[in-house]
This record gives sequence, structure tokens and C-alpha cells, in this order.
Amino acid sequence: MIKRKSFITLLALLSINTIKAIPSKVWNMAPPHWYVGFSNPVLEIIVNASEISAAQVFMKDYEGVEFIGKKPSANRHIAYLQVKITAAAKPGFLEFYSNVQSSWNRIRGIRNFRLRYELKARATKNVLPYKTSDVLYEILVDRFSNGNTKNDVIPSSKPQDVVNIDLDKARHGGDLQGVINKLPYLNYLGITAINLSPIQNNKQKKNTYTGRSITNHYSIDERFGNQNTLNELILQSQKYGIKVNMELLPSSFSHKHWMHNYFDTGWFSNETAPSNFITSSTTLRMNERNTHMIKYANQVALWWAESFSFSGFKMKIGNTLNLKYTHELCKLMKDNFPELKIYGMVHTDNSIQQACYAANNLVQFKDNTLKTVTDFAFFEACNFALTEGYGNGQGFRELHQIFENDLLYQYPGQLNTFVDCDFSNRIFSEVGGGIDKWKMAMMLLLTTRGIPSIYYGTELLLDGAKENFHVDFPATLEKGSTSLVSLDTYPKEKKEAFEYLKNVIHLRRNNSAIFNGKTFSYKCRDNTFVYFRMDALSKFMIAFNQDSKSKIIDLNRFAAQITEKDTLINMLDGGQINFSGSSSQSFDSSTIFQKAPFQLKLNPNSVCIYKVK
Repeated sequence: MIKRKSFITLLALLSINTIKAIPSKVWNMAPPHWYVGFSNPVLEIIVNASEISAAQVFMKDYEGVEFIGKKPSANRHIAYLQVKITAAAKPGFLEFYSNVQSSWNRIRGIRNFRLRYELKARATKNVLPYKTSDVLYEILVDRFSNGNTKNDVIPSSKPQDVVNIDLDKARHGGDLQGVINKLPYLNYLGITAINLSPIQNNKQKKNTYTGRSITNHYSIDERFGNQNTLNELILQSQKYGIKVNMELLPSSFSHKHWMHNYFDTGWFSNETAPSNFITSSTTLRMNERNTHMIKYANQVALWWAESFSFSGFKMKIGNTLNLKYTHELCKLMKDNFPELKIYGMVHTDNSIQQACYAANNLVQFKDNTLKTVTDFAFFEACNFALTEGYGNGQGFRELHQIFENDLLYQYPGQLNTFVDCDFSNRIFSEVGGGIDKWKMAMMLLLTTRGIPSIYYGTELLLDGAKENFHVDFPATLEKGSTSLVSLDTYPKEKKEAFEYLKNVIHLRRNNSAIFNGKTFSYKCRDNTFVYFRMDALSKFMIAFNQDSKSKIIDLNRFAAQITEKDTLINMLDGGQINFSGSSSQSFDSSTIFQKAPFQLKLNPNSVCIYKVK
């Protein structure tokens, strides 16, 4: 009897290995649903289910949709279902299944496989297009504003970071509702676009506040909000004329991501590292040469663009993803979302290397189409100019070279400029904690070519250095949920900084020569630096003195741009200089009278912007 039972058991085991086992349910799936009408008709659904790689999968007939077939993988619990969605397809549900023979039902664990997959209609969107006059505000959502304390802890979400404002690397509770609450403040400052840090799911025990250790690319972390909150944020922002971007990282995977637990061979570029490497690392690097992963990343970008009315995505490309993939992604997004701007995140201080990722004038990379990349070279030059700017203006020498290198780009006015960011010291700390140098940084950022980004709290001299870049936005600035900023109780220096930045932002927005004109930069001399911004309508001269002493500059150097017959109008205090007679010029509430000499006096550590008329 024992031998007979053993024989039956052996037959059952052999049957499991010889017939194709059928999964009982789907554990994970990407994308969760799809849309009809994209330019690329082929959709690839990654299905994670028990023994799915060995299953025979079919699709019920659906008008306008062709089932290409199931592609197996090296992981028996992963398979790729590929369908072709033609123009004739309508919204509805695709039905995938497996026909299980009656004799198979005797085998324990064998079940029918059924999957209903929704195809949705693409919606007509109200997307605000970008302009070179825009001023972008970078928001680290967790550190900006806690608008809904009820989502600080999600009981059903484990593991998770617990909100603790006393710990630098814990969550501090900021969310999408908090951003909504501060829209009036941002509008008052003059901001026309915001960029959200990643808000996708981060189900980890620690270090999740930046949003970059992603555990699910297709869902919003509940501690930031949900789809309704995000839609409300975009709707309310558009009422103020503010565009909404999101940092989208389809190539970033946490080691808690389900695709790490069930990864197919070739998905990640560091999966062959030492055995303890993956488990100790917080993120995996997508292998951008793997066709399945390229498809996955493209579909993530398309899904988010279709699901929400974003105006742009900030996406990491430089030094991580190869150029071929970058170009394919840019073309795909342009074909389907022509108004959507892609901000390519590039991390190099070399202008030539940086230009390789953008639409450029280099023969070797003539096929590049990406108009906007983050101008890290500008960032490095600005910081060097304001911190190492002594010895005949050596600091500004690199900045002048940056402007000279604009000939590398087809669209230098589309570069994304910044002076501090989420991986650097705050600019106020970097320049030594002085408001005069800070003002110089803001003037550089807002009067040179490119679309400028202001890191949250910069307008209030928010400080942060070394390991504490991600400081909290001051919560005491709000009286209620939607009121404008109250600066009455703040130190004079912070109020001065806010008003200064607000005035320069509005100055930029109201003058096309500043946001869309040509740049004429002159080499540094005696710790002074001068450049002009001009178009057919107007001309502006921006003059810097980074020395601790006053400087007098001879304007004859700039004879191609200004003559003694011109009048200089100070755009910040209204003072005028007329070189044909006596005139007055205001410096820090003092007035200097100046006669005929064709010269300009600059105060120590100062910057002035003049309209040439």
C-alpha cells in the first residue's frame, strides 16, 4: 500500500514537471491599466504570478486588439504579455486566460488563470505649455508643508518611515495638500511652475523622504496623498497659471520593489554584483540596454503623462541612461504629448559633455532632440564665481566661458539653470551667509539665459549645509491653510531677501530681453563682471563687483552696446544716470552724483541691473 501511494505521488510530481502549470492569481502587474490611441501600438504587460512563465496564455477576441503572444522569462514567475492596440480599438477590458484540462484539476495547486485588463480612453487635457519666461520652484514634498496630518502614518502600509521632525533622515510629514495650501504664496512670489520631488510609492523602513527609493512606479505614496489630491493640485495650480512638473524616475528601483524580488535576468545593471550588494543597497540601476526594461520605462512615462495633466517631467538621463534610449524616449513623449517638457537631469560640469545629451551643434550627436537639460556647468561656475572670486575676477572667468559655450546648443535659452539643489549646500550657506553675495547669485540666476529653478525656501535665506540639505520650509509663515505669507515677525534680512527675489522675478517675467534675449558677456576685469541681455525691444546691462572695495568701471569697454548718449535706468530703485550731464545714482539709500565721465561706480559686493535707453 505504501509503495502504491509513493507511486501515485511520484506520478503527480512528474505530471507537474511535464505539463504546463497554470497560475491561480496575479501577484503583480505593470502597467496596471493602459490607454488606447498611443503612437506605439505595442503594449507589453509584465505579469508576476505563480509559474506564469510555463503557462499557455490566450486572449479572448477583442476588436482592434491583436494578441502577439506571451514571452517567457528566466524567472518562472515572470512573463510578458504583448498586444497590438490598433486605431480601431475601443475602451474596454481584455481577457487573458488558460484552458485547463479536466485531468489537471486533480493536481494540487493547479487553477484556471483569468486576467481582466482595462483599456481606457485617452482624455483631452488642459496642459499649460512652457515658456522661457517661466520661473520654476523646486519642492521636496516631504519638507515643504504638512497639509494633512491624517496621512502621516498609514496603518496598512508596512514597513514605513515614521514621521519625526526631530530626525534629519526621517519623514517630516510634507504632502501634496501642503503644496496646494501654499499656492497663493508661490503665486505672490511670482513662481510660474513647480517641480515635485518623486511621489511614487516608497514602502521602506527608512530614508524614503526624498521619494527616490521607489517600490511601485504606478502608484502614489499614500503619505503624500492620492490621485484625487494630485489632480486637485494640478487644477488649483492652473488657476494661478502655474505649471506642475514631477521628477519621474522609471529607472530607479528600491530593493523592496516587487520587480527586485522577482527580477528577470538582465533587468538591472548591478544584479551581478556581490551577493550582499543588492540587499544592502537602497536602489537598483535599470539596465537601459534590456529591451523589456526600456519598454517598462517608456510605459511608466506614458502612463503618468496620460493619467495626470502634468506640464513636464524631470528625468535622470546623464551618466545613467544611454543616449539612444534618451532619444527614443524624447521622441515617444513628443509624439504623444507635444506640449510636455522633458527636463533631462545631467550631472557634469563640462559643457561639451553636457551638450551631448541635448539638441546640439556637435556633428557626432546631431540626432539629439532633447531641448532642456539641467545646466550643471552653470551651477558649478556660479558657485565658483561667488566663493572663489578673487584675483582679477577669476571666479567669473568660468561663468563667462559658460556663456561662450552656448554655441554648443541649439536651444541655450531652454537650459534649466540653478544655483543650489537637493544635493548641494544651500546657496546662502555656500556664499558664506551674506545677503549681498546671495543677491548676486539670484541676479545671475534670473537674468541669464535659460529657465531658472529656485530651490524651496531660497527666497527666505533657508540655510543648509553638509548633511542637512533637506531642511524644513518654515511652518510659521502660514496663518491658516490658504493665506499669503506673513513676514512681519521675520528678521529684516529675510524680509529684504524675499522682496528682492520677488522684484527680480517679476522684472524677468515682464521683459523679453531678459528671458528671451541674446547674451553679450565681457571678460572679467579687476573683480568686476558685465554682461548685456537684449532683443529688438530693449537692452539691459548687469554689472557685478565681487570685491570688498568699490570699483569704477570704464564703460568705453562696452562701446558696442552702450554710448555716452544713452541713459542707464536702475531697475531696482529707479535711479538714472545720464552721461551727457550731471545725474544721480542710488546705492543702498545713498546718492552719488556723477558728471560727464563715461564711467560707472559699483559698491563693494554688489550687483546692479540697468535698462539702457
